[in-house]
Amino acid sequence: MGSGKSFVATLFEKQGVPVFYADEEVRRLYGHPKTVQFVDSLTEGQAIKPEKEGGKEVDRSTLAQLVFNDPTLKARLEAFIHPLVREAFESFCRVHATAPYVLSEAALYFETGSWKEFDAVILVTAPLELRLQRLEQKRGIPREQALQRIKNQWPDEKKIPLATWVIHNDGVHDVQAQVLQIHQALIRKAAGKGGV
Repeated sequence: MGSGKSFVATLFEKQGVPVFYADEEVRRLYGHPKTVQFVDSLTEGQAIKPEKEGGKEVDRSTLAQLVFNDPTLKARLEAFIHPLVREAFESFCRVHATAPYVLSEAALYFETGSWKEFDAVILVTAPLELRLQRLEQKRGIPREQALQRIKNQWPDEKKIPLATWVIHNDGVHDVQAQVLQIHQALIRKAAGKGGV
């Protein structure tokens, strides 16, 4: 969170790589009536707000606060959402079956064990202070809240040994050069085995 995954993903897109944005898919799913009904039941209405047309919608900010403070609630929400996101990603892969490789951009792949389902994993890292600044300035998340969310994720030291590549998005290293190097390696790998 705040490492710059989405920014890095756009650099891959500029190389013609299809990118599946898992967070965007989750946002889309939160608009689906079945998800609204599930969240309503899960949070006893606390994370639901009325729509102008008389319906209901998920209050994502409230939901985030609730699940980040309740591991059981978080686990139940993930058990509902993650299979739906996986389904959407599989569909995305079928649509882009002729591409040498596709990327899935998301947080929590390590924490949920999802990283094991991929042929390669790219980890984007950044210093904590820089991540907090980005979350405050770009997403309007208060510092304490951002810090709490980051603490619910694995530290980079635990993820780095599991990653195939690490991109340092720290304002010092050339991110574009790192992306190009990984892109070329993935193209070679895809050519050698008929897809990544």
